Amino acid sequence: MVSDKVASEPGGVVTLTGGGCTPEGDVTVQVGDRMIGTIVATPEGKFIAILTLPQMIAVGRYDIVVTCGVVHTAPIDIVVTTNLDSGESVLALFIFFVLICIALWRRRRLVPPSGKGDPQPEPL
Repeated sequence: MVSDKVASEPGGVVTLTGGGCTPEGDVTVQVGDRMIGTIVATPEGKFIAILTLPQMIAVGRYDIVVTCGVVHTAPIDIVVTTNLDSGESVLALFIFFVLICIALWRRRRLVPPSGKGDPQPEPL
């Protein structure tokens, strides 16, 4: 059996293809211990199953098990992906560096150069 994916999110779609089944026999598909459904093999004993993974499945590694006279297995990792919005991250980093530059510039104006004594007030 061949799976088009090695990892998917819950509710994702996976396509399975294989053969060696009883011609026109039942092909049962399960993920872990969950029965997903049954299809019928072709007259040549082949199958193509478009599998929709359960929405309520925990993250982890599972075996996809196809039974059709013979037993086929393929591992699949259930993962959760997130999108990182780099725009906000870049803006936050830019503001941080601007504030650091302002703080250093103000400190430089307030601290007298070494060896020059006390700072003199600026004339108005």
